[in-house]
Amino acid sequence: MRILVVEDEPNLRDTLTEILEADGHSADSASNGAEGLEKVRAGAFDLVITDLKMPVMCGDAMAIEIEKVAPGQPVIMLTGHADALLGRNPRGVKMVLSKPPTLESLRHAVSTAA
Repeated sequence: MRILVVEDEPNLRDTLTEILEADGHSADSASNGAEGLEKVRAGAFDLVITDLKMPVMCGDAMAIEIEKVAPGQPVIMLTGHADALLGRNPRGVKMVLSKPPTLESLRHAVSTAA
């Protein structure tokens, strides 16, 4: 799959990208929601994985905008506050994962969400 990783923490962004590529996916990345949204507008992705809290544009705002420009685009949200979102996903978000995700939870989410 072609996957976009949107994460403001460089180490986590790089690690997620490396894991996805090692699993055979094509991964691109962005450091904030505005940059991520521009990449979605410019190209087709099978899946977007985004952090919730980021500078410039947060992940939930980006998911709402993605829903407008790419209806049906699967979005997985990463957050350190997943407990607060139990039972409800933000608009435009298919799945919420605790941050940092385990390798098993990431792989499950990618296979389930897309």
